[in-house]
Amino acid sequence: HVIRSVFHGVDMLSLGSGCMMQGDINACGNVTRIREEDNGQFELVYAGAHCHAPACDRMELWNADTGELLCEVKATYGKEAMCDLALPPCVWGTEAEGLKPPPVLVLNSNLSVVK
Repeated sequence: HVIRSVFHGVDMLSLGSGCMMQGDINACGNVTRIREEDNGQFELVYAGAHCHAPACDRMELWNADTGELLCEVKATYGKEAMCDLALPPCVWGTEAEGLKPPPVLVLNSNLSVVK
């Protein structure tokens, strides 16, 4: 089976929608500031998949506006059971950190996750 979800960039940042740190306003993006001071642009520095084994063994994050594959992760399985798996995150940063530069998105970017 394939599971696909479609959402906007703002949905990853907003407290109460996609922000991973529900309830901690300091861990989420300041959407008002991004909109007013950064022309709606932000850099994606971390993308972590969430899935319950054995429902998926990989995740792809696509920029539906450009067709660019932003992130692709494949599960690593534990030695004892197929339901013991981890989906490592995609992380971006600086060349000095040994990372690829972060993709620049906008609040209304159309994104798609495929599991």
